[in-house]
Amino acid sequence: MKRIFLVAAAIMSCILCKAEVKEPDTYNYRRGVEALRDGETEKGLEMLNRELKDHPKCGYAYLWIAAGEGNRSEFGKAMTAVNYALKYLPKKDKENTAWAYRIRAMVYLSLEDTTAAIADYTQAIKIRPDMYDYYNARADIYYELKQYDLSNADYLQMIKLEPGNTDGYMGYGRNLRDQNKLDEAIEQFSYAFKLDSRFSQSLAFRAECYAKQHKYEEAVADMIAAIELDENRKAIYELVYIDKEGVDYVMPQLKIQMAKNPSTPSWYVFAGMIYEQQRSFKKAIAFYEKVKTLDADPWYDSEISDCYREMGDYVNALRHQHYIYDADTTDANAMMQIADIYNEMDSVNLAISWATKALTLHPDQPTWYYRRGWYADKSGRRDEAIEDYTMAITINPRYAYALLCRGQLYHFQGKEDLARKDFEKTISVEPTPNDNACAQYAYFYLGDTAKAIEFTDSILAKFPEELYDAACIYSLIGDTTTALSYLRQLFENGFRRFAHLRKDDDMKNVCATVGYKALYEEFWQKYQEELKQQNNETVDELEEVTYEVPFTAANGVTKVDCTINGLPLNFVFDTGASDVTISQTEANFMFKNGYLAQKDIVGKQRYGTADGSVHVGSVFILNKINFGGLELNSVRASVVANQKAPLLLGQTVLQRLGKIEIDNERKVLKITTKK
Repeated sequence: MKRIFLVAAAIMSCILCKAEVKEPDTYNYRRGVEALRDGETEKGLEMLNRELKDHPKCGYAYLWIAAGEGNRSEFGKAMTAVNYALKYLPKKDKENTAWAYRIRAMVYLSLEDTTAAIADYTQAIKIRPDMYDYYNARADIYYELKQYDLSNADYLQMIKLEPGNTDGYMGYGRNLRDQNKLDEAIEQFSYAFKLDSRFSQSLAFRAECYAKQHKYEEAVADMIAAIELDENRKAIYELVYIDKEGVDYVMPQLKIQMAKNPSTPSWYVFAGMIYEQQRSFKKAIAFYEKVKTLDADPWYDSEISDCYREMGDYVNALRHQHYIYDADTTDANAMMQIADIYNEMDSVNLAISWATKALTLHPDQPTWYYRRGWYADKSGRRDEAIEDYTMAITINPRYAYALLCRGQLYHFQGKEDLARKDFEKTISVEPTPNDNACAQYAYFYLGDTAKAIEFTDSILAKFPEELYDAACIYSLIGDTTTALSYLRQLFENGFRRFAHLRKDDDMKNVCATVGYKALYEEFWQKYQEELKQQNNETVDELEEVTYEVPFTAANGVTKVDCTINGLPLNFVFDTGASDVTISQTEANFMFKNGYLAQKDIVGKQRYGTADGSVHVGSVFILNKINFGGLELNSVRASVVANQKAPLLLGQTVLQRLGKIEIDNERKVLKITTKK
């Protein structure tokens, strides 16, 4: 709610002037208001509280204090202050009285009391029926409560008050969309776009409606247009998560964008993400590999790794995580991803080893302790797991999953008092059903099966895709029939984490049934067929292009001519080097002559040389490397302190090239990549 309270405070200052009400002109009041406007909340509240010591009935000071306390999420203090503001504000000052009701409504909303919030917004509207924003705020609450008629009435009133503002049309259109009145919703979004042709959100919402109607041509056109306007996030989401039927309409449009903007990574990324969502992992990998030639962001290797994991190809999944790690041996996130892959391979010792490396670098990460604890837990090393769960809880006392898992282990060890404390704490920190909830398990272990089921069903009502935990709960309580039905839905929706399933103690009851064994075998076979299909899948979206790069060979090294940011250089083509490196001499020349700039430096890195010595050099990004007509963008490189060190083209380039063949007869490197 922070942003909302800041906005409230800013508008309040305008209202004080507009209403021609004589606000206090004291030093403390003026300085306090100025500080709050400048974002100095603590200072502002201090000055305003001094004002109240001198003038304890200053309603305006209370009003600003309410906004400031709300801004820092001190809702109890905000409530007290706004109540005093309503008591002491001049009765004739309708504008600020209405704003006080609005601030209190926002406090109630933060406390999840929608009834009281609506009542206060209604009171504010009675006092100021011409205020557009009051209707907007109340309409949003009605929308969340699915009270569409009341919400529509407020949006229509907004349109009446300000027919040139897009908000009313967008809100009304959103309500119609949720009521499946798609043609009417499209009319509202279309009119909003007519009012403002730069308003990409209207196109994104209209695209969603077209997609629901299976009008994919219109939907995709709107998505592309919205992304072109300002990279609209909703449009990207709708594009990436389009259904299978819509993919055939998306890909030709993405190809057009790739042809128009061949050096823009985003269109290739979208294609990769779409295929990944469709579980066409080989095609997704092809696009991610392509985008690696345009951009050095390690995220692409992470996505490629994820695709290989889904395909069950853990060797390649590890390889791509190691590309990230080798490029930056301090990347603890890469270490944890490597740990996760080893865990899925049932190499628990390696998983724990890599997680330990990550935690050595970042010993304050509760999630990583939890994950290392989970590896140990599921391999029977319960004392180690309890120690890690305890570390996670020490860092974050509200870490529900760590509390739950430690409680389960205490329960298995017969330490029921300790277990009960952890289960009760789990429930206290997570009282509301959400898509990452675990309180249902705590209820089960506390013996309240009915509450565990109620909590689980509440989650499913809001998040119907959260089937795994539902299957676990019903397995735990012994209702294996219901557990199996949820597992079947889960498998049909694409779940393929067989290794995780085998290790999960919560699934033991259902895993012991004949029905489970048949279900597992059915989808295991389907999974094998999917993998076979992936391996046989042809990738025809990108054309293969072969470049021939001349080289010279002397003294056991292969050298190629290339240009870096337009500067011609001679590099050693070294498959054993992990990085692109240049000597300090070349780096100094490039900086002095404008081929490199200070903004290109991204950090420092330790690296080893062939003689076993270790050096520290600057790490920077090369905007363009070109050799033989093949151009790579945003290549990570480092400066070697040795003035006479050779220039090396290492793995940060080689891994992005595709297939490499050496024709010793013709003295050319044949590089085949997709374009």
